[in-house]
Amino acid sequence: MGKLSCKIILEQPSLSGFSCGKDRIDEHISEAWQIVLMRRSVVYEILVDGKQVGFLSYYIKNYPDTEIDLDEEEYQCSFEKYMNRYFCSAHIEYIAVREEYQNCTIGTRAMQWFIKYVQTYLPVRYITLDSTADNVSWYKRFGFSSQGSGDAGNTIMHKDLRNIEELERISEQME
Repeated sequence: MGKLSCKIILEQPSLSGFSCGKDRIDEHISEAWQIVLMRRSVVYEILVDGKQVGFLSYYIKNYPDTEIDLDEEEYQCSFEKYMNRYFCSAHIEYIAVREEYQNCTIGTRAMQWFIKYVQTYLPVRYITLDSTADNVSWYKRFGFSSQGSGDAGNTIMHKDLRNIEELERISEQME
């Protein structure tokens, strides 16, 4: 398959016959431009050799959804006591690939691009998403873990972007 690129949507995209095979996601994609105009989400076209083959949408949100309970003694003298009661995540609304291009590694390459993009450019600790049961194992391949069930019966998943090995190395040096 050709060169994959992702282009931010700055105008109404052509959706001529677009379908990823899931009606709910197709409906979201048809509303992509309105969502961008409301500044609720960022939407990218997924292109292969310049041809539109899919879409990826995300927004920034607090994660977890409930306030983190900080131990008073541990954080008593910490500025973060007041500032980091939540972490931020880049929450994926959808990654959708045209049906005729599915199973051609486009979704995998788009997810790899997005993870690298988030690690490089966004000040977040997590990437989060709500997955249908049939996609959970696919997301686990990228290091996402299940965190419970959402309101719609989807699986809530996250990927922690901290470099655990680097944190362990720094922690050992501090001892």
